[in-house]
Amino acid sequence: MRKISLAALALTTITFYNCKNNSATPAASTDVTKDATVPAATSGTMAAAKIVFVNIDSLKEKYTYFKQQQATFEQKERSLMAELDKKAQKFQEEYIALQEEAQKGTVPPAQLQQKGQALQARQQAIVAERDKKGKDLVEETQKFNENLQKKLNEVLATLQKQKGFDYAVSHSKGGGSPFLYVNDALDITNEVVAILNAEKK
Repeated sequence: MRKISLAALALTTITFYNCKNNSATPAASTDVTKDATVPAATSGTMAAAKIVFVNIDSLKEKYTYFKQQQATFEQKERSLMAELDKKAQKFQEEYIALQEEAQKGTVPPAQLQQKGQALQARQQAIVAERDKKGKDLVEETQKFNENLQKKLNEVLATLQKQKGFDYAVSHSKGGGSPFLYVNDALDITNEVVAILNAEKK
């Protein structure tokens, strides 16, 4: 029985936030240098683009609503798997019992066939339930991820008006980040978290 994989929610999707058009775009092939500037074309001239970053690890640890929802999804997954395992175990016991009855020859063939068909239908129902509930849970998680991304973009847009940065990038010390080095002075994670937690959702 295949386990539903919901281990990672989408806080890793803030890969690159372009504040000039308020949209998430693929990460550009550039490094974050100590002065946090990269050349940017402006009206035929070169200007410095100001960059800040959000630490994804810290965001996951400090964003209360995210942690609550993560725990909720994990609990739903565990409950679903426990329920399906229980039904599968009962099916297995009834299947073994039917085999024993067939070997003993104490049950008429027509009745054995009827029981076999009923077990087969139950097995199909268990598989269908697993697929449907698993799909529903994945879709619920995806919807949460989409709403989370939208909320993060709104928070970054608000902070951009206050700080005047051009790009907000994601960074993770645990790996997965394209940036080998970032200047901690450019970290706006706590400010992002403060706004998110103030909304309480």
